[in-house]
Amino acid sequence: MLRDGRGLPCYYWFEQPKPVNCGGIGQIAIFHYSLLARFHVANAPYPTPPETFSSKGLSKQLFRIALLSLVGISFVGCDSGKKDEEIKAGNSGYAVADDKGTTPAADKNETSPPATENIPAAAQDLANKAAQQPTTSGGTPAAAPTPNTPATSTPAGSTPAGSTPAASTTAGSTPAGATPGKTGGVVNEAPSFATLTYPTSEESTDLIAFLIKADTAVRDLAVWGSQGMVPEAQFRAQGARILELKLTAATKLLEKKDLNENDLRLARKAKLQALSQLSGLGDVKANDALRAYVDEVITSGDPELVHNARLMQLGYAAEALMGGKSKDPNELLSRIDEVLSDENYRGAVELMQVRQATGLLEQMGYKEQATAVRQKVGKLFENSKDPNLANAAWQILAEQHPATNAMRDAMQAVMKGEASAKEQLKAAAERMIAELPPERTVMFLVSQIVNVEFSGQPEAASIMVDVATANLDKIQDEAAKAEVAKLFEGFKLRQGIVGKEVSFAGLVDTAGKPLDWNAYAGKVVLVDFWATWCQPCLIELPNVEKAYASLKDKGFEVIGVNLDDDVADLQAFFKQKTLPWITYRSSDTTKIGFEMPLAKELGVQAIPFVLLIGKDGKVAKLHVRGEGLIPAIEELLK
Repeated sequence: MLRDGRGLPCYYWFEQPKPVNCGGIGQIAIFHYSLLARFHVANAPYPTPPETFSSKGLSKQLFRIALLSLVGISFVGCDSGKKDEEIKAGNSGYAVADDKGTTPAADKNETSPPATENIPAAAQDLANKAAQQPTTSGGTPAAAPTPNTPATSTPAGSTPAGSTPAASTTAGSTPAGATPGKTGGVVNEAPSFATLTYPTSEESTDLIAFLIKADTAVRDLAVWGSQGMVPEAQFRAQGARILELKLTAATKLLEKKDLNENDLRLARKAKLQALSQLSGLGDVKANDALRAYVDEVITSGDPELVHNARLMQLGYAAEALMGGKSKDPNELLSRIDEVLSDENYRGAVELMQVRQATGLLEQMGYKEQATAVRQKVGKLFENSKDPNLANAAWQILAEQHPATNAMRDAMQAVMKGEASAKEQLKAAAERMIAELPPERTVMFLVSQIVNVEFSGQPEAASIMVDVATANLDKIQDEAAKAEVAKLFEGFKLRQGIVGKEVSFAGLVDTAGKPLDWNAYAGKVVLVDFWATWCQPCLIELPNVEKAYASLKDKGFEVIGVNLDDDVADLQAFFKQKTLPWITYRSSDTTKIGFEMPLAKELGVQAIPFVLLIGKDGKVAKLHVRGEGLIPAIEELLK
């Protein structure tokens, strides 16, 4: 699940930005509080990012940026949306020891949102009821177009005025019987967004109370939409209705002459949010009003509101440049400087918007200006207390850097098997360390070693190990250094088993019978370390089954080594699917999963981990998967 900088699910927060695709060269123009985007994201096929490497214990110290992606080479990991594709080495991916809870199959609390027609009858009836617009009182405006808004930012640790964190226990914030992140919850009463009505009194206290209720209603609507329990058309209509009510209440409140500073700020922010979200839903009048209100807010003297207005002005400047209304990038550059000027407002929202704007400059041919912005961002965020921001800033600095281009060329040379590829890769890695912030560059290279190795390039990975080892003094964190040493130790163990025999003592099948290696003598054997929580493992299984079916009569066998922590998970898996070969586990129930003695002995740090053993009983190859599996087996069977 995506989370914002406060660690909360994104769909709870208006402040989480979403780029708006306006066509043309770029993909962004104005950034919005994207309620509607959450509906589309949640109801799309299960979205999973490319699987990247993070060594055990290093998730906070090392990057989760895919080197192969950075240098322009496709390497896809966990992607359940591609299960039906032909499995290839490039798309079958792998999972890592520490990532058991991050792949779709691993997270038992999060499932792909069901389609609306699959909602239980009671929930569907309630969803239909929720989508009906209740009669409003107090002369409220008719429902209008729907929401979208420039991203706003709040200083770290603060709560936006007029809104309540999702973590708080707000009535109706989550459907009863449902858990945030899970789907299909059934509730017993209509949610707040279906029952919200305009207050009969327009006293200040009543209007403020209503604005808080409106925020709750929008959050509830986001939750219901994210769970697929409200059809999009009704979702949009309800969102527009609520936002029109919110805009009316905020406008009325701003007309009061006796507001204190906090109430005035709340009203201004509520109006800004409502106009922005309505603009994003296509309300042209709201968009025009938003532009005028941004100019008003920019002079309010309220630091947070001024900053939020600057974010919107950045979006408008990007839109003008992208749409051809402006031929001069200087306004966009000026807006970038304004957004980054206050160190109290340099967070994920700002970094994302500036990154998108920089990409726009790059795409439109303003390469020198884009490079200058990247360098500025790198320096401003390099020492951020938030390692995620510091790492993201490093990536912004690195992604179009000449040293990264050199690494891209080197990796392509490696993939093509060019004679000079090894020397080229070594020089490129050393250049990255020399020309980019060294500590994070070394950690980045370290974090990619398994990515490169498991993609079938162990020699390239070995070169990266050597370069990183020679530069470990660049890493200041001693704990990180210790974990890097463990990573390197695992790499050396894996590479050291090629050409040697492996002892499978300590493995038993699901009935408790020990593995008898003599039964496999003289055969070509694939040993597959896997787990039921590992999506890449499951994606690769059909490929192994295909190889087994076609080659088993020619002397090919498979041994499955299961690394699930709980045998019940494996048993549940076998109730749904059977495998034609024997699956083994550790005989020592106190040492299971990645702590299994055999896994430790072989340096298994990521799965699927595949050994291909020849007829002589010695390991012939590692990491043979995808389209290269059957040819490799056939070669050994000769």
